[in-house]
Amino acid sequence: MVPAGYTVALVHEGQWLTTPVTARLVRGTRVRIYCTVEGGMVAGPTGHQSTLWDKIDGGYIPDVDVDTGTQQPIRGNCGS
Repeated sequence: MVPAGYTVALVHEGQWLTTPVTARLVRGTRVRIYCTVEGGMVAGPTGHQSTLWDKIDGGYIPDVDVDTGTQQPIRGNCGS
């Protein structure tokens, strides 16, 4: 789910902020995470930084933009 502190979280074509945006998700949107992958460094609203990205329908979203209850991967690696 897109966490508090955000009004919108951006979904990208790849796991880098420089890739095209494929969707905008409003706070409270629930997403299904298929797998995780390392990518570009992103800082969340609390200042936590991570290179973990989650693969969801439509692309990749920085893990710091998703409230999973942990800062660790909750799904396997996308390359495995």
